[in-house]
Amino acid sequence: FNINPDLIEEAITERTKAILAVHLYGLAAPMDRILEIASRHGLVVIEDCAQAFGASINGKKVGTFGVAGCYSFYPSKNLGGFGDGGMVVTNSDEIASKVRLLRNHASQKSYLHEDIGYNSRLDEIQAALLLVRLKRIDRDNALRAERARYYTKLLGSLVRCPHVPEGYSHVFHQYTIRHPERDRIKEALEAEGISSVVYYPVPMHLQKPLRELGYKEGFLPETERAAREVLSLPMHPFLSQTEQDRICEVIERTLS
Repeated sequence: FNINPDLIEEAITERTKAILAVHLYGLAAPMDRILEIASRHGLVVIEDCAQAFGASINGKKVGTFGVAGCYSFYPSKNLGGFGDGGMVVTNSDEIASKVRLLRNHASQKSYLHEDIGYNSRLDEIQAALLLVRLKRIDRDNALRAERARYYTKLLGSLVRCPHVPEGYSHVFHQYTIRHPERDRIKEALEAEGISSVVYYPVPMHLQKPLRELGYKEGFLPETERAAREVLSLPMHPFLSQTEQDRICEVIERTLS
């Protein structure tokens, strides 16, 4: 589901400033290839780690490859708070100073603003909860990986299951399968009272705000095919094998 490094260079133009690497569903993008391409073209790399807190490649955590890594603490994330929140990590003093400035209305002194900023301060209650949950994140991610392996054991011959490359640590924010009859599977699960979600039914390039850029259906065929086939099954650290057995039995019955 992540960016295909073989297609990056043909998309680079004189206007390109950065490569945004999205670690979708909890699996890191191929950072070695991305960094190599970025270096060759004089570009910076920014990581979207919203769904991948704790994921790694050969022991190196996502968010530490590019000039900055951006995390989400939305409640449904692996490390989630009580409400909206997020974090930017960087080794750049310049970027860190700019982010700190922008998060507080671009103000360092009351009523004086150096730029157009935002109200993006993380409040103390959110921070307190996140500090408690941070102590458990490695355990919770390991439990998610166990549930993912069990799903793959039961569904591997029926649908396309997530693939984890050698050396990669997948934290399974979502366990997302693919099948041409995705909608039939989803309807069957719903009939049994089992929730499943399509992330994401309409690709970004086909969304209304981007129509003026001239994108049309067929411009990104792999993205569009994925949008027609993906389905995220229930996934959390405390999902029981009994629950997984029931989910997989419905899928097997539907496709048999």
